[in-house]
Amino acid sequence: MKKKKEKKKKKRKEEEVESEEEPQQPAAKKKKRKNEHENKDDEEDIEEVDQKTTRHRISFTPFIEFLKKFTTNEEFSPQLSAILSNTPFWPLIKACIDGKINEDEHTRSDYALNLLLRHYDDNTHEFHIGETRARITDMDVTDILGLPNAGEDVEIEKSAARHSDEALIKTYFAKCKRIKKGVVDEAADAVLKNRKWNDVAGMIVAQLMILILFPNTTQAISWKLFSYCDDVDKLGKYAWAKVVNGKLKMSLVGRPKHPGGCLLLVLFWYREKSNIVKPTEGKESEMPSLIKWNMRELHKALRASNEDLRLCS
Repeated sequence: MKKKKEKKKKKRKEEEVESEEEPQQPAAKKKKRKNEHENKDDEEDIEEVDQKTTRHRISFTPFIEFLKKFTTNEEFSPQLSAILSNTPFWPLIKACIDGKINEDEHTRSDYALNLLLRHYDDNTHEFHIGETRARITDMDVTDILGLPNAGEDVEIEKSAARHSDEALIKTYFAKCKRIKKGVVDEAADAVLKNRKWNDVAGMIVAQLMILILFPNTTQAISWKLFSYCDDVDKLGKYAWAKVVNGKLKMSLVGRPKHPGGCLLLVLFWYREKSNIVKPTEGKESEMPSLIKWNMRELHKALRASNEDLRLCS
């Protein structure tokens, strides 16, 4: 009995010694991590924002990933290229296929975007920067995104819940309550197997609209807007720059926390109208003009300038 008590007492002492030594290990690790962080290059990650910064959904990344479905051995489908090259969206789509628009250089900066939106007057649709007032024009959209500014008006309804009678909708989306990014993704897989190239091209344009040109928090497209994708050969009839710009302005009315519309336009427009950074070397004459700008450089320049926004006179 006495021997058992002595064994227990000895075991407790050993455990106490171990418990006193163990806490030193996580503290040392924590200190090591801190030192590693401090020794890192102070090149800031464009995605790192504080908790108060509004994060926006718009990004080229999902669309670039979507296009990879139609690439074999690093070559985009020639059948789709032939069809899409006759649409007004081809300069933008081709720039994504060729890697001229890419996730590294053309990722959005929430920091820069929120800073610019603080200077936006939703009554006049102008940016008030210093002593200068300026607005995004339809021609700016043409230059930045390569979309036509002439042609028939595009009708956009507010509701996304009304069906249309177009063949593309009847064939692939008749049972859908809304046409969303994920639904188009799945339908494109099915259509690709059947090699119905015109239908696939229509879905690529629809996904471009959902993710880049007319994005919203639900990642859905109205039935009316989707109906334009039914016949890709007729897309060139319309003034797409005008409607993209109009939708952006509408989305900023009331200064919502999470506006829709093509917010990337704001970033690339500021790059065009300011001299805060230079175009990427070797890309100065690229079109659409967004290709020549590196968004990470804008992010760093604004940080370095202490948020000193300026427009060229």
